Amino acid sequence: MGKRLPGAAVLAAFLLSLAVCEALALPDSEVQRLVRSYPSFARAERRLVSTWVNLPKEFKAYIRAEQIRWIKTVRDQEARMFMDEGVGYVEAYTLVTEARTEYLLEMARPYYGMGGD
Repeated sequence: MGKRLPGAAVLAAFLLSLAVCEALALPDSEVQRLVRSYPSFARAERRLVSTWVNLPKEFKAYIRAEQIRWIKTVRDQEARMFMDEGVGYVEAYTLVTEARTEYLLEMARPYYGMGGD
């Protein structure tokens, strides 16, 4: 049986893992650099933002926490999977951004025509 870490060590390890996850998230400054430098990524990002703005408010309320999690961690995990398969950095982020837009549109379908937005 392995050694058990004292409570403080477990807490420290947990907090360190959270910090590492935050550090891996694509910073806004990098998103803006990609938008300025790569037309394909800029198109994908603009479409994602436009899609988000135009989603029905009921759906946005439902999916907001998931979208925040996608921006903070999942986007980078998905892009990393593409990069691990040999896809370039910009193309990987472009692909996951396009896929997220399609996902949001598909998931929002039942919310259109419900009234409100």
